[in-house]
Amino acid sequence: MKNKNSLIVKILTHKYTKILAFIIIAAITGFLGFLLDQAGQAKQWVSPPMEPPAESGIKAALHFYGKDVKKLSQKYDLSYPYLMALIMVETSGKRNPRPRFEPHIYKKLKEVRDGKRDKFENITQKDLQGMSDHQLRQLAKSWGPFQIMGYKSLQLGISVKDLHNKNALENGIRWINQEYGDLIRQGRYRDAFHYHNTGHVLPRNGRSKTTDPYYIEKGMQYMKIFQELDKMQKTQK
Repeated sequence: MKNKNSLIVKILTHKYTKILAFIIIAAITGFLGFLLDQAGQAKQWVSPPMEPPAESGIKAALHFYGKDVKKLSQKYDLSYPYLMALIMVETSGKRNPRPRFEPHIYKKLKEVRDGKRDKFENITQKDLQGMSDHQLRQLAKSWGPFQIMGYKSLQLGISVKDLHNKNALENGIRWINQEYGDLIRQGRYRDAFHYHNTGHVLPRNGRSKTTDPYYIEKGMQYMKIFQELDKMQKTQK
């Protein structure tokens, strides 16, 4: 009886050893497949296909904006990884992002136009004279890959359309350069992200006032990704 029990134990042990070995092999195979897939994605990011695999994301951002942002970053002496990261946190790399209407901005602009408020930022009643409610609504929307507010067009001396047509990318970068380009050139990227979203650098206490509490952290993470991808592109040349 004892020998019979020992035989059963050996059979079961052998059986479970095979099962365990199968599970380990499957796990290793799956992990290797994951690594290969990630490597393939990184390679695609470096050399994006003619048609992007999705409407948004890093691949789409590189496909739609990468080359032009690279040229404009050199023209205006601004960080390429920062500008690409900003596109990601603002519009996820989409080609034709929808504008976002800001009711509180519209209210303030309307009050300035109607003489109920002296000014809003640097905008006075003279700047809005003769504008319809519809035009004010356009000024109260954020446009283009960087989601620049429509009323910033007054500062740039352009129309709102120039913030979301073929000129949107350069006009957005031109505004960034005028408004807080020195922060970027000084490497103060956390302040730059905060300024783009709020109009101010980070408070002294370091507490972010961005609409998304993780806005800056997301931006910094995207910057790291685009820095690495840029290095990979340069080594392949």
